[in-house]
Amino acid sequence: MAYAGRMSFALPGHTARLQHPEPRAGITSEHVLSVEALGQFNKGKVAEAYEAARAHPEIFDGIMCACSCGGRKAEHRSLLSCYETMQPTGCGSCQQEAEVVAKDIRAAVDQWNS
Repeated sequence: MAYAGRMSFALPGHTARLQHPEPRAGITSEHVLSVEALGQFNKGKVAEAYEAARAHPEIFDGIMCACSCGGRKAEHRSLLSCYETMQPTGCGSCQQEAEVVAKDIRAAVDQWNS
């Protein structure tokens, strides 16, 4: 998959622009929390979001999290970093961003196959 380099965009209601990190070569989903680790949170949108992170770690690693957790104590470098923690279990922004990433991937593949 080709990446367009470092990109930024503004989210509605945010004045700062997101600075997307370059995805790391050879990144895997080995640190994304497992179904077992999620316990009671492994359901609905949360489960789908973590599954998307497990399925596409190289893409999640090249996207900055829109909830700004990277600027907080956690200092996440990317959306993938969020999914290596329990952060997204209670963060609608992390969950929505994962949903958008997964849908865009499916849409791009569907368009390419048609």
